[in-house]
Amino acid sequence: MKFFAWAIAILSVNQIIWQTPNLPQMVYYAIFLLIAIVMVFYHPNIKINVCMLFFIMAIVCSIFVNYIPDYFMPWDRFFSFLMVILCVSPFLYNSGLTIFRKEIFDKVNILFVIIVIVSFLGYLAGVYSTADFSGFRGCTSQSMLLSPIAALSSLFFLH
Repeated sequence: MKFFAWAIAILSVNQIIWQTPNLPQMVYYAIFLLIAIVMVFYHPNIKINVCMLFFIMAIVCSIFVNYIPDYFMPWDRFFSFLMVILCVSPFLYNSGLTIFRKEIFDKVNILFVIIVIVSFLGYLAGVYSTADFSGFRGCTSQSMLLSPIAALSSLFFLH
């Protein structure tokens, strides 16, 4: 399961780094669905969180009841959201999945620390331009991502 934890962490972090190639969104969601299916078959005795089930039913009812223009692709967005929920949220839970999600959390935090260190070293070396209109962004795609990642990394180090 460590491989799947690293896979999810790398896929999640890959979206915010501008130097890495971005895959189409549906590839990410298909991989999340595949990992969710593997988790279901790998961990027996999975329980369903009833509150989240009502939340998902409310989303479906909202899509049916409200007029949403087709260019917003509500069903595509719902199914992609559902795939991520199946993979990383407490919708499906047992002790094994809780441990797996903690592993994902740790791996993402490690990758965040690496991003902050690489960005800082790139700043010192002059690799990343500070003359960008939005401010210093390091190796992330925008400065509004680097700031919270740096804050989370410092909290991870303090912990």
